[in-house]
Amino acid sequence: MGVLIGILLCVAVFVIARTIYGVCKLHLSKDGKTLIRVRMRHGNGNVTIPDGVMRIEERAFAHCRWLKSVTIGNGVTSIGGCAFEDCSGLTSVRIGNGVTSIGWSAFSGCSGLASVTIPNGVTSIGDHAFDGCSRLTSVTIGNGVTSIGDEVFSGCSSLASVVMPKRFEEWQNDIFRGCSKSLKITYNGE
Repeated sequence: MGVLIGILLCVAVFVIARTIYGVCKLHLSKDGKTLIRVRMRHGNGNVTIPDGVMRIEERAFAHCRWLKSVTIGNGVTSIGGCAFEDCSGLTSVRIGNGVTSIGWSAFSGCSGLASVTIPNGVTSIGDHAFDGCSRLTSVTIGNGVTSIGDEVFSGCSSLASVVMPKRFEEWQNDIFRGCSKSLKITYNGE
């Protein structure tokens, strides 16, 4: 019993120390073009992904509740599935102009996000990409999007306004399942 309590105390001290001390570390592929995983023990919660990175791997930031804002460099072309899943502290995301695809559930559960602008360069948005972003109030989807997954904004209960390409008008019920009945959708010119 004493050994078990000692082990639990060591684990608790390690977790607390890990939370208080340290810095953000980006784990990149050998060629530096793929962001594989992020580890952070302490910092201001703001991350800029450099332009040299081309891909954010699946689950790279998943469950990083410390993350407050992220700027995705213009060199990034792909955001992997669940890349930012359950980053509940994330309040701001700037998606670079080089991004062409946003993976399935990429930002699902980011309950702190208030607004998102998806640039014109993005051509595909995966299923449930912003599912459960409960504080999300406004979204702008660029004209470049040609493929949009199921229930991309489902459960975004605070979503009040969306600007999106007209070609998705007939899909709005699938895209916005579980959103407010007073959601105002404006279709931009194509």
